[in-house]
Amino acid sequence: MRCKSIWNSFLFGVLAGPLLILSVPANAALLNGNVVNYQYFYSYLSTPYSLAANGNYTVGEGIEIANFVDGRGPLDISDANIQIDFNSKGEFALSPGGFNGFRLQDIYNTIDSFAGFSINPLTNLSGLGVSRVSFDADNIWVNFTGLSFDANSEVSIDIYGAAAVPEPASMLLLGCGLAAVAAFRRRK
Repeated sequence: MRCKSIWNSFLFGVLAGPLLILSVPANAALLNGNVVNYQYFYSYLSTPYSLAANGNYTVGEGIEIANFVDGRGPLDISDANIQIDFNSKGEFALSPGGFNGFRLQDIYNTIDSFAGFSINPLTNLSGLGVSRVSFDADNIWVNFTGLSFDANSEVSIDIYGAAAVPEPASMLLLGCGLAAVAAFRRRK
C-alpha cells in the first residue's frame, strides 16, 4: 500500500508539476529594449522646449538622457522606473506656466500599455506628488511647474504596465493537469 502511495505522488509531480508551472504568466519587460520619445515642454504642453535633449531613446543599461533640460542633470529610464538626479549647483525654481516638464511616449506602439505609477520613496523633490504625474496607455507626463530644486534633489517614479494575462494554451494545459490529478485521486 505504501509503495502505491509513493507511486501516485510521483505521478502527480511528473504530470501536474510542469503543467502548473507552464500556466504562470511570464513577467515581460516593460521598457527595456524599447524606444521611447522624450520631449520637454515649456510653457505649455503644445510647446516643445528647444534647450532639452528631445528625441528618441532606446531604454537599456546606463543613463539614456545625460542632460534632460538646461544642464539640470541626467534622466535614467530603466525597465519600470524614471530617475532624475538634479545635479545643478545652487537652488533653482522652475518657471510657472501651464506645463513645465516632460513626456515619455511609446511612439512605435511596442510597449505594453501603461497602467499606473507611484512616486518612489527615493523622491525628495518637495511638492512633487501624484497630481504632477499623469499617464495614458502610451504616454507619461511629469509637470514640474513652479517647483524648486537644488543639487540634492531627486525624482524617482515607478511605472506599472498592464497585468500579464495567461494565454489560452496555458489555461488548457492547466485544465488538463487538474483533470489528470482528479483522475488519479478518484482511482485512489
